[in-house]
Amino acid sequence: MRLPHFYSVSSLDLASIKPMANALKKTDGISHAQALEHVSQSLGFDSYKQAVELLRIPVEKDEFHRIRINNTVLIMHAAGDLYISEFHLPPATITQDNKCFFMEGQVVWGECTLLAESSSDASWWLCKYDSGQKRIALAGANTEQMTLLSELLAIRCRPNPRASRFRSEDRIQSAVFMSLRQWAARYPDLAADQSSTQFGGWGELALMPDPQQ
Repeated sequence: MRLPHFYSVSSLDLASIKPMANALKKTDGISHAQALEHVSQSLGFDSYKQAVELLRIPVEKDEFHRIRINNTVLIMHAAGDLYISEFHLPPATITQDNKCFFMEGQVVWGECTLLAESSSDASWWLCKYDSGQKRIALAGANTEQMTLLSELLAIRCRPNPRASRFRSEDRIQSAVFMSLRQWAARYPDLAADQSSTQFGGWGELALMPDPQQ
C-alpha cells in the first residue's frame, strides 16, 4: 500500500542508493541520473529527489529504518532498546555534529508503544503505554496514514479497533523488523545478545533466519 507523503525504507538501502545506482549504470548501460531514479523508485520513492530529502539527515550506524510522514521523519535505532526518534525534515543537509538539535521526540518500540488520537484537537501521537504519555507528535497525519504506520510497526492504534490485534509475534514479521534483520546481518557483533524490557531477545531474533524466506 502506498500513500501520498508516506515513505518507509530500510536505512541501509537508503544509504546505499548511490552505490546501487553505480552498479546498475554499469550493468544496464544507462546514465547515472536514470540509475538513481530507477533505484529510488525500486525502494518506494516517486523520485530520487524524495530520497535525497530523506538523506538530509545523516544515516548513523545504529539505525535500521526510516519512515517519512508528511514532514515528520521517524528514525529507528538499535542500541540496547529499539527506539524511534522524531525529526522534522530539515530544509538542507545537516551534520552529525548538529543532528541532535533537530530531534524532537523519542519513544521505545515494543510492547509499550501505541498510536493514539488526541480527543482535544484530533492530532496523532506515538505514545508510551497509554495516550496520557505522549512522546512523538505526528503533525498533519490522517487516519489512513496512521493505520499504515500501525501495521508497519505492528503496534496498537487507538481508536482504531483493527490495530488492537497485534502481538509480539507480529512485530517479528513486520516490514520494519525485516530492516532490523538486514541491519543485524550487516553488524552481527552489535546485534548479538541484544535485548530490552519492551522487546526481549531482539538481537537473537534478528539474527535468526527469516522463516518466510
